[in-house]
Amino acid sequence: MQTNLTLGLKRTMLIMGTVVAASLALSSCSKSVDAENTPIAGLIAFNVATDQNYGIGISLSGSEFLSSALGYANYTGGYQAVATGQRIVRSYSATTGSTMAQTTTNFELGKYYSVVVAGANGNYRNLVVEDKYDELPTSNGNIFIRYFNTIPDSSKLTVTITPEGNPAITDANVGFGAISDFKELPAGNVIVSITNGSNIVASKKKEDIKSNQVYAVLLAGIPSSTGADSIDVKFAPLAQLSN
Repeated sequence: MQTNLTLGLKRTMLIMGTVVAASLALSSCSKSVDAENTPIAGLIAFNVATDQNYGIGISLSGSEFLSSALGYANYTGGYQAVATGQRIVRSYSATTGSTMAQTTTNFELGKYYSVVVAGANGNYRNLVVEDKYDELPTSNGNIFIRYFNTIPDSSKLTVTITPEGNPAITDANVGFGAISDFKELPAGNVIVSITNGSNIVASKKKEDIKSNQVYAVLLAGIPSSTGADSIDVKFAPLAQLSN
């Protein structure tokens, strides 16, 4: 079981450690984030590199971040404590130890980050982004969704996010490696669809998302596959915000 962290934030946040998204499955502890400032940042990691079924490792400037290999379509289930400062984020094959991708990120005190390892067949990326929870408004009782396009393909996709009973949000020309901002939506059922031209590539509904919940949506898979690594939309809960 992974261990969550305690950070100082401007509001209280409950880390959600139960994965409910399709094959994206890994459980962890849940803990409230209190107001105590400690010299750490938080990092949550996802493996959607489609040919890494035996798992990946992640190191931060040479220090191991994961206690064990992270299998395909799995994530850490919660934020883990990392030292602050500029760090080299390196992902590597758990079977060969060979580097898949690396990038440099400055981890700031009390802030949260996501790293999504994506790609296939020697074309990998570490998608690192700060999760700016303290900038998300909670007074309206809405939900927040951010998507990552991890499909290793040269074609551009159209991503449509539809909260049932409300207007859809559509982003066109979404390429491999794209990371959206958090989309603010009414609470309830949400459908995320991806299309390539006039063809629906994948679509999935997540039911009954509660007020002030935050989700990551991973657009993942191989375009030509009909197996377990076929194109899919995966929902992963990140946090529950409160005022």
